[in-house]
Amino acid sequence: MPRGNSKKGTPARGQGVKRRRMADPKEKEQPIASVVNPRSSVVPFPEPSTKCISDTNSNSEPSMDSITEESARLFSDSLAGNTWKSYSRARSVLDSFQLLYTLDKVWPVPVEQLVQFIAYLSLKHFSPATVRLYISGISFSHKERNLEDTTKNFVVSKMLEGLHRNHPQRDNRAPVTLPLLRQITDALPSICSSTYESLLFKSSFILAFFAMLRVSEFTTKNKSDSSTEALQLSDVVVSDCQLKINIKKSKTDQRGYSTFIVINKYRDNASICPVLTLKKYLAARPAVSGCYHLFMHFDGSPLTRYQLSAMLRKSVNFCNIPNPNLLKSHSFRIGAATEASKRGINDEAIKKWGRWSSGAFERYIRIPW
Repeated sequence: MPRGNSKKGTPARGQGVKRRRMADPKEKEQPIASVVNPRSSVVPFPEPSTKCISDTNSNSEPSMDSITEESARLFSDSLAGNTWKSYSRARSVLDSFQLLYTLDKVWPVPVEQLVQFIAYLSLKHFSPATVRLYISGISFSHKERNLEDTTKNFVVSKMLEGLHRNHPQRDNRAPVTLPLLRQITDALPSICSSTYESLLFKSSFILAFFAMLRVSEFTTKNKSDSSTEALQLSDVVVSDCQLKINIKKSKTDQRGYSTFIVINKYRDNASICPVLTLKKYLAARPAVSGCYHLFMHFDGSPLTRYQLSAMLRKSVNFCNIPNPNLLKSHSFRIGAATEASKRGINDEAIKKWGRWSSGAFERYIRIPW
């Protein structure tokens, strides 16, 4: 990214950030978005706040109860909350299976039981992904007990492979294309309860597309969710020609190293330009004490995943889009990956842009579309 004389940007709601002057977009066409290493000096961005743990040099030593409590906390923090829930569910389903067929509840779980368990889940029409997740949970339980992991048995592995072969999973979610993005955002004033609500959903739709956001990265689970995992006001800085986003934590960044995304003005169509739209939204966003989520309603409550999906469904139905059930909240991310591929952006850049850690992004590209 070219460097130049520094000048002040226009940060979101008073978040002062110094930046380097970006090259005039007329000099050279810029990509829609780019990803910046958080340690890079090209685009200065405030480091995410970290929790400091005091290091006392007192002579007192922690009690054994404190040590035990800390060891449990560190172990608990090794997995995301949703992963713990899934693994707990796996053990619960296994317990129910053993009780139903009067099988011994022993650890390590006998290979014969695991084989029967997988066959049972298959007959109950559990998806291959869910079965594999349950087996992973059982595997984890073996390891935390320091026992032999019987889930790694050859027969168990082959049964899981057979399950996937017999039930191939096809992702039939459709992409939100650029024309469709324009269409559904144009429909919002006709279906939203207020001008502000229309601007809120338009901004969230457009940013979800151009930043390839996962729904968990910019919405909350419910209205009372006070976690800071979804984008906060301080995570966004807007200038005249660019939008800078700090994604502090994501599915592929559980340790919170952060990813910085720079989105340029979209000059092909000003009505869906992420920079212009977000500037307009931020100007209208009320200052509500204690409410720091980027996307929030006028009363200060955060935008939830259910609300985003419901409004997308309303917009699609209002526009009479064919096969509306194929358009989900993840369709923005799918559409952006598809558009990037159509424009010839290389695979590595798409992976960084969408924060994929593997080649899984290839399944998101719908070409032809």
